[in-house]
Amino acid sequence: MPVSDLMMSGLGLMLWGMGTVFSFLILLVFTLLGVSRLAPLLDADEVEQESLQTNVGVPRTNATGADLVAAITAAVTRFRATHR
Repeated sequence: MPVSDLMMSGLGLMLWGMGTVFSFLILLVFTLLGVSRLAPLLDADEVEQESLQTNVGVPRTNATGADLVAAITAAVTRFRATHR
């Protein structure tokens, strides 16, 4: 088999493979575009349900800024003492 025939077979195989990969990538791009347009529509229902349940079971605290700073300082001090 002459070298030119082998080169033509290799070129044909290369084009077939690259065409397959290109087709798959184009299909993937259009699928992702479709899903990105569909996602907000599907997410809107969940956002409405979650907004109704956001404050259920969350205890309210009357911590002031000073209490919060003291709690964070104590936590950092304890962490540094145990992780040296």
